[in-house]
Amino acid sequence: MSVAVWFFSFAFRTAFYGGNNMISPSSAPSYDMGYDMMYEEDGVAMKELSMRNVIINQGTIGSDAEEFEVTEYYGNIKTGNLDKTCGRIEELKGFDYVIFENSNRDDRNCSYTFKVKNENAEEVLATVKDLKPENLNANTTTIKNVVDDYTSEVEILEKKLTSLEKTLTDAQSAYDDITVLATRTQDVASLAKIIDSKIQLIERLTTERINIKEQIDRLNRAKADQLDKIDYTYFRLNVSEIIIFDGKALKDSWIYEVRQFINEFNRMLQDISVNLASYLLMLIKIAIYLLIALLVAKYGWIAVKKLWKM
Repeated sequence: MSVAVWFFSFAFRTAFYGGNNMISPSSAPSYDMGYDMMYEEDGVAMKELSMRNVIINQGTIGSDAEEFEVTEYYGNIKTGNLDKTCGRIEELKGFDYVIFENSNRDDRNCSYTFKVKNENAEEVLATVKDLKPENLNANTTTIKNVVDDYTSEVEILEKKLTSLEKTLTDAQSAYDDITVLATRTQDVASLAKIIDSKIQLIERLTTERINIKEQIDRLNRAKADQLDKIDYTYFRLNVSEIIIFDGKALKDSWIYEVRQFINEFNRMLQDISVNLASYLLMLIKIAIYLLIALLVAKYGWIAVKKLWKM
């Protein structure tokens, strides 16, 4: 009985406190409690860091924001020769320092998104300016806050993972000690419950560990993608063709007007044939109704007069 009571006490402490020994739950915080205690150990700085992950910070911290700058150019180009202009942009694909991320082209427009290594950005910018863009806007922004946020989130998750792994190791060791004790006392019922509880707890903690590792991997990949932007300058260009004589548009307009003429002519024929017959039938029906009404009124008036004379 004492082993059973001890087991239930330990299982409760492990499930809710994640203790690292079998005696005092207050001295053995779980990985969740360890996560909360990090704020006390690291002090105010850690609290401010965690708040940055919740509150949008409009400014940057420190003096190295310019080291994380990313420049993007947005340009609109109008041209009388779409094939030539789009072709000049597509020629940039031949350079190993230019990486095209998206391209789209149809009969009247083409658009491109590509990045260029910073040391070659001025060369490509000069090529773009030679195309006489209608407007070319440059936008430079720092991604320092984004990188810092990813870094702080990864650090917090790594500390949480360390605390979780310690809790898992301590729980396995504690369960082994209780199992030995239950075996010595030959308490079969308690031993079965200990084994079942151990399996459930280990599965829960293992699942949580896997989830945290997946979060860390995703954040590290996202951070790497952001850091990759620092080495490149981005261009987003839209090209549209200026057409003075548009044969296709003229053809389409003629087709549209001819269709409108045919529809109007067809509507006129319907009006003077089928619709006219419908109107005549309606008039005949109205005339019949009026005739019936007059007959009823006439003979009704005669009947009233005869009744009045009686």
